[in-house]
Amino acid sequence: MNNKFLRSGTAATPVVRDRSSSTVQEERIHLPAASLKFPKFKHQLDRKSNWQLYKHRLVSEIEAANCDFLVAAQIVNPPGMTLREVDDRKKKVRNFIVMNTSDELFPIVQRQTTNFDILEAMDKTFVPRGETT
Repeated sequence: MNNKFLRSGTAATPVVRDRSSSTVQEERIHLPAASLKFPKFKHQLDRKSNWQLYKHRLVSEIEAANCDFLVAAQIVNPPGMTLREVDDRKKKVRNFIVMNTSDELFPIVQRQTTNFDILEAMDKTFVPRGETT
């Protein structure tokens, strides 16, 4: 049976799928956390990095995976997502940040309890132009 058609009696009726951006985004939100893939950047964040640019890259990748709610000050669970699924995603996002942070800045990451706190701590570590204090 062809995936595009649903048999109804003797005639095949096409299955219409709503592929609007909100539907696709909703489907991606509910993918299992194990299916999330974050890249390893070419260079890790270190004291010589431009933090503003690096933060933009981190947040863009997190948003592309529809996990931007995990770097917000207040996490609001998406409808239909269990606490375990949210917790698994938090761990994936934290791991993504850790993977792309150098050993010299790792203690800052390690002391934070949420992904939002990590980004806030890095904001305080780097002066506005992206240089370290």
